[in-house]
Amino acid sequence: MTEVVARLDGITRHFGHVKALDSANLQIHSGEIHGILGENGAGKTTLLSILGGIIHPDVGFLEVGGSRVRLQVHGPPGKWGLAWCTSTSLWYRAFLCSRILHSVGGIQGIGGRYT
Repeated sequence: MTEVVARLDGITRHFGHVKALDSANLQIHSGEIHGILGENGAGKTTLLSILGGIIHPDVGFLEVGGSRVRLQVHGPPGKWGLAWCTSTSLWYRAFLCSRILHSVGGIQGIGGRYT
């Protein structure tokens, strides 16, 4: 089995009285690419925002490379080799998935590194 590069465990996040995530778990191994699918309001963006260091969970933790981390809000998650992009921009239709990931990785400081 390949190395676990990121793990979210028991992630819960509220926005006011709305529970956006309820004990979510995700484990990412080296070389994997994940797609997060679900209905509007299912917590996809919230989960990725936590993984990307944009917001913090209310409960739960994130491990990167086997160590627990507390990402700085608005900090550079690229230093841990993490990047994410959404499919909301129309220009994504013009590029292959690999090109999009390479471009977003470069913007977020990952460059040509792929785990």
